[in-house]
Amino acid sequence: MDLYQFKKGTISKKFLLTDGYDKLYGVDNLQVDNKLVFIMDVSEYNFPLGKTIVYHLELGAIIDPRTTRQLSNAFCDINQVGYALTKVLAGLFKLKCYLPYVHGYIAYMPLTGATRNNANWIALHLIKEAKQVGKKIELTTINGEKFEMDFPKGEFNQRVHDVALITQGSFLFMKAFVNAGMCELQPPEEIGLLAKYEDCNCPDHQEMRIKVTDLRYMFINIQAVFLMKLGIDIIGRDDMIKYYGQNLSRFKRNY
Repeated sequence: MDLYQFKKGTISKKFLLTDGYDKLYGVDNLQVDNKLVFIMDVSEYNFPLGKTIVYHLELGAIIDPRTTRQLSNAFCDINQVGYALTKVLAGLFKLKCYLPYVHGYIAYMPLTGATRNNANWIALHLIKEAKQVGKKIELTTINGEKFEMDFPKGEFNQRVHDVALITQGSFLFMKAFVNAGMCELQPPEEIGLLAKYEDCNCPDHQEMRIKVTDLRYMFINIQAVFLMKLGIDIIGRDDMIKYYGQNLSRFKRNY
């Protein structure tokens, strides 16, 4: 496939729905991986070929029959953990809205609330430049491709900062765990928009770096979140969590 299926210019939703529509590729069983640049919802237009336009770093623009919600849930296939660690980290730092998908320095951010609707998503690790213009975001990929996405609400840089907080937290936690086994974990050279916040020293980043490198603290919190999600009834929940927590603690020990 030719990555440059479109002539040089900005790829927008309007363009993809009109002049660019006939140039969209169809891929059978597209594998969701960490090279999806954006996922754009077009389900409201009832196109026969698909409900989502995906822009892949290597494959170009593709129309896919799945919804953006289905595709974003397929991020779980990348690491088999899905959003679990992201939810733990977001809970620790009180980030309740616009939950991203994060694994190390892979970061997919929804541009609107994604709980029930089909949101648009962008890969922060594959985007090197961004500019908010009203309710639009003008973006440039690490390959120099330009595209535009709707951004109806919020301050884009603050949203990127919050995702970068979780992203760095994910990496530092994994690094601390790997280091305990006398191994080294290095970040990739290219991390896109996340690089801007690598040296951020805001109070949230400072707190994050202390907490995520404390393995005992992290595993206590991971355990607590998982136990809370087991569907234990509210009545007697604290005692049951304590009981299962003690069993897990014994499981970690040799004797």
